[in-house]
Amino acid sequence: MMRSGSTLQYNIASEIVERRGIGRREIWIDDHRGYFADPPADGIIVFKAHELTPPIADAMDRGEGVAIVSIRDIRDATASWQAKTRTRLDTPAAMAFAQSATDQLSPWEQLPADRLLVSRYE
Repeated sequence: MMRSGSTLQYNIASEIVERRGIGRREIWIDDHRGYFADPPADGIIVFKAHELTPPIADAMDRGEGVAIVSIRDIRDATASWQAKTRTRLDTPAAMAFAQSATDQLSPWEQLPADRLLVSRYE
């Protein structure tokens, strides 16, 4: 979920994998299709994504991944977005942000429980 500590979760997971020598982090990119077209064969790869894209969903369906999903009270996430972007959202814009954030989150919540770790940011 946007503005929910997702970068912190990504960094923690990446550090664990790298310090244990069992994989590496993938740089942040919006589109992971290139990764899934030619995945590396060397250990665990940690990457960050807000959208559950078809290639990610397919990998999850094959049991080839675990998702760490961070969530936050939508009011706090909206306030965080405003602070980050130094903007003040009017009510329709705030509602649109909230809808976008929850729309992105919903597919992740449908993943099988054994492939999903949910972390609440307070």
